[in-house]
Amino acid sequence: MPDPFGYDNRPETLQETDLSIGLDLDGTLVAFARGFVQKAKEEGVQYYDHYSVWNQWAAPDRLEKNFFKMWDVLEDNWEFWTRLDPLEKAYVPYEVTAYVTSRSSAPEGAGEHWIKKNEFPPAPVFRVGEALNKLNRLMWINDSPNESLDVFVDDKAATVREVHTAWAHGQDVPFPLLITTPANSRFSNEKNSDLPRVDYLAEVPKAARHYINK
Repeated sequence: MPDPFGYDNRPETLQETDLSIGLDLDGTLVAFARGFVQKAKEEGVQYYDHYSVWNQWAAPDRLEKNFFKMWDVLEDNWEFWTRLDPLEKAYVPYEVTAYVTSRSSAPEGAGEHWIKKNEFPPAPVFRVGEALNKLNRLMWINDSPNESLDVFVDDKAATVREVHTAWAHGQDVPFPLLITTPANSRFSNEKNSDLPRVDYLAEVPKAARHYINK
């Protein structure tokens, strides 16, 4: 029986929403860890044996050198970045205002190509780049005349915490939600248990209204 919140069950018509929603790419929609580990094996670079062991957005000390060696391989690698699989539970039934990603090694246009190829809601892709962090990029988006986000979803707990702190202090940033993954679940990492989160992307509009209107 197909997962009602699974990628393969995506709707033909997108739901309209009064919220402007922004989504991260890698780890939220894109099965980046899986692709990275598979590519490392192809290149003969020692890294995790299986992507399920990847439980943080940083390499352990013993693998740090190989981690950065792989980024040299992935720099401007169009084939790698555009052929990554969608995550199984990347079900997005609503309109999206923007995608915001920290990736700096992907070639220009790779994110847009991947979104179109995998039939996710069309929206512009904003890359953080090397000079900014995601918080600064989200502030820049909300200060621009064309896009403004009410809510932003990311799989990296540190990013969600930083954006939530800014939001709580009245800065013009979207309300952040953490999308639950094995690496950031309430059970695998208790320090993340207080963060506003959703287990499925389909829950984002309802959850955002709940948290924002508290």
